[in-house]
Amino acid sequence: MSSQRSRSTVIVHRRLLICCASLIAVVLVGVTSCSDEQPSEVSKRKPETGRTSDLPTAGSAEPRGVLKSATLADGAGFGAGWISEPREEHLDLAEKHGLALTAIFGWSGERTKGIDAWLDFFARAQKRDIPIRISPIPAPSGAYLAARGAERDLAELQDFVDLYTSKGLKPSTLVLDVEGRDPGGTIPSITLLGLSDSPQARATLLAEALPVAEHQAAIDHYQRFVDKARAAGWRVGVSTVAVVADDSCDADTDIERVLGIPITGVDWDFVTFQAYRTSTYPTLKGLGLALPTSSYVYEIAKRAKEKWGDRAGVDLGLTWVNTLKGADEDDYDKIEDWYDDVRAAHAAGIDPNLVVPFRVEGFYDSAVPGDPEAWFVDVTGAVAPPPDAITDLMRSLNCNADKRLDADLHAAQTPGTTGDSPASSTGDTAGPR
Repeated sequence: MSSQRSRSTVIVHRRLLICCASLIAVVLVGVTSCSDEQPSEVSKRKPETGRTSDLPTAGSAEPRGVLKSATLADGAGFGAGWISEPREEHLDLAEKHGLALTAIFGWSGERTKGIDAWLDFFARAQKRDIPIRISPIPAPSGAYLAARGAERDLAELQDFVDLYTSKGLKPSTLVLDVEGRDPGGTIPSITLLGLSDSPQARATLLAEALPVAEHQAAIDHYQRFVDKARAAGWRVGVSTVAVVADDSCDADTDIERVLGIPITGVDWDFVTFQAYRTSTYPTLKGLGLALPTSSYVYEIAKRAKEKWGDRAGVDLGLTWVNTLKGADEDDYDKIEDWYDDVRAAHAAGIDPNLVVPFRVEGFYDSAVPGDPEAWFVDVTGAVAPPPDAITDLMRSLNCNADKRLDADLHAAQTPGTTGDSPASSTGDTAGPR
């Protein structure tokens, strides 16, 4: 997921963000806001130290149209959870609480001991009637799924699906982790371009953007993959970065294009947005700002719901408390912040089966509270959180960056223009099918 990033790229962008910190007072007061709500006071975040988390490296079918958890209690906070290790305790927890488990792991195109361990895990889950969602990360991409290399990467995913079914396992749910090639470089560039018309940020983003025809071709590749999987009995959903939710600032899909993320225009069974407010830490720390409140989750969930309806979901986290403190990521200061995020997702109307913590390992491995049961929260009567200045600021920066890209991404092609230059097309604005 998004916690994996290029350290050198992050350092470069953090330095640039520090240089832009003097603009924050202007931005908080004068930037054009996409919300009519009044921002609240901004507070400083206390300094943190510690270690970073280990990154993931290496079921039963859910019927199309609705994601079911067998015993999910009324008022329960979430109906699924990301996992990166095939632990038996995950199956026990899922069975007890009626959870679906979303397994994320690397897929090199070859059977390894690690892959065999996952296949065995899926078989045990199916015997216990535990819903499984599967998210292989294909090795050829070297990163996450994206518009670039779509045909190649999706062929790798199909190879895993073929291996899975060859073992006699029933079709289940695939979750494609589509974040673009370099989320550690492109997402901070969105922030920079929103703060000021940074030539470096603009160049980084435009270098990733495919010409409209090629971006549309990638969308078509994904749709064909979805159609083939669905015909074989699979559901296919997608998880993507939170900033994509701000592509609703105007009538285009510029943010998706510059991040190399083909989401709009594909008939996904569900779309979850990675509303990890703890992962905003590196960017906001460089600006001397606090983390956003649960309003961040609420606003992303609300915009996702507006576009995708009942197919909209959110991934929440990172699910540790005072354990992951480090340069490139962060976690919750207290368990109550997690509760607030889950309730915010519900207040926005998200189906509990599409509220997904990243990752369930944090329930066990977090220094606090030390009890997996403590992560489950009753959301009965959840209400929208108060507006938050940092959330409003982040939305405004994304919208500003989107507008500043318009001239480059929608300029008419001139004679002699090559396919290396972005150009406009009707394929750029396709909506959910």
